[in-house]
Amino acid sequence: MQIIKSNSKYGSIDTVQCMPVENTALALMEAALKDFKQYQFNKILPFKDDASDLTLKSVDFLGVVQPIVFEFDYDSPKHQLQRARALAEHLLTPTWGVFSGNKSLHIYIWFENFSSTPEEYVNKCLDLYWWACKELPDYFFYTTETKLKDNPEVQQDQLHNIPDKAMFQASRYARQAGGIRSNEK
Repeated sequence: MQIIKSNSKYGSIDTVQCMPVENTALALMEAALKDFKQYQFNKILPFKDDASDLTLKSVDFLGVVQPIVFEFDYDSPKHQLQRARALAEHLLTPTWGVFSGNKSLHIYIWFENFSSTPEEYVNKCLDLYWWACKELPDYFFYTTETKLKDNPEVQQDQLHNIPDKAMFQASRYARQAGGIRSNEK
């Protein structure tokens, strides 16, 4: 299995850094956290050794640990840090935050392997989101809507507590710890 690092969220298999990694909890977490300043992104889950592209079919679901990543686009850095600490205290599992360099903190929460398919991964992410809404209502607000800002179906005073559910896709990029952010949007 390998960890994918990229300088662009539009990277292809030919333009990314593929880092072989052992399938141990420590190796997977260290590889995801490892500081490569030239790369500002990494894929949330590892990819297969023989990956020929960066699509879902190349994601390796055999990792002994898997992260769920929360990102909140409409919240203050201070409240996001408080949220990360509250999650870590309640879940008692490795949790860390990576500041995007712009407006958000990507909160990585590591669990023992919990999914073997893209659909199962999304469902487990949604399960954690629902749990967090019930247990940590100061930090999470539930909605099924995907368009948030200026949507009359969404409580606008709760935007700061609604995560970007696009992060629940197994082949999604997240911010790389220590990565140098370019001007790319």
